[in-house]
Amino acid sequence: MTRPYAPATDYKPDWGPLYRSRGEADVADALSRLGINYVYEPRLELSGFDPSHVEYARPDFMLSINRPVVIEYAGMLDQPDYHARHQAKADLYAANGIDLIEIKPDDLLDPDWERSLLEQIIQSCM
Repeated sequence: MTRPYAPATDYKPDWGPLYRSRGEADVADALSRLGINYVYEPRLELSGFDPSHVEYARPDFMLSINRPVVIEYAGMLDQPDYHARHQAKADLYAANGIDLIEIKPDDLLDPDWERSLLEQIIQSCM
């Protein structure tokens, strides 16, 4: 199903909490349909690039699997400030050994995007 993805707030998926975007709500619905447990926007304490400095991140989704995997819905990469923050988070996750799965608005238009998401999750578990 094709949906328009306009910026907005407080989207309600088929079940669960409110999400910051329709894209996040669609990702939450997909994870639920796939039977994958997650935590929405958990506060992670991570080692910064300076070992004496702790940084905090709130990924969109943290998966409950055998290793740290986060999913970020990157809905506004065309905005320079958002893109810079997104890249900084991606670098921080990588520095802390956390696998990142990125989903962009165009990904959700692919009829097989949920299968692709599942394949990425399985790959992260290996």
